Amino acid sequence: MLDTNRYSVPVRYVGRTLAVRVTETEVLAFDNAQEVACHPRSRGRKQRSIVVAHLEPAVANKPRGRAMLYRTHLLGLHPSIYEYVAQVCRRHVAQMDQQVLTLYRLWEQHGTEELLAAVELASECGTFAAEYLEALLAVPRSQRKIIPLRLPGVPEQQQVDRQLSGYEPYVR
Repeated sequence: MLDTNRYSVPVRYVGRTLAVRVTETEVLAFDNAQEVACHPRSRGRKQRSIVVAHLEPAVANKPRGRAMLYRTHLLGLHPSIYEYVAQVCRRHVAQMDQQVLTLYRLWEQHGTEELLAAVELASECGTFAAEYLEALLAVPRSQRKIIPLRLPGVPEQQQVDRQLSGYEPYVR
């Protein structure tokens, strides 16, 4: 921890005393003279900077832990991706782990810029699931479009969407 911010190190170094060098832009951790971690310096307070590869060995045999690690990474990519991932997790609670694993795989394959473009298009149309992004990313960006289905007398999806969490008190 540095200035209330937390920076990850590879799991094998957890609990060990490491030397830390702080520059204007980076935080570097060293074991003796060997650099073991490098992060962009966080200027805020109580922020976390996590390198997924640092923590993957700790969650290798914990499917839920891996999904939560990947989810945390995805949430930090961009505000639009944050909102999309949050919607996917709310709408697909029972399949959340698989949805997050697929979203993370898509990010690994296509990168932040392509994922963001697909997320913005899918969000615009109110389609929230990993399979929608998968279908969009299978098509070159210049050819991506979603034509909304409009049926007479049937309200659009945005008009009927609501937070299901409001119904939880009635179910318990």
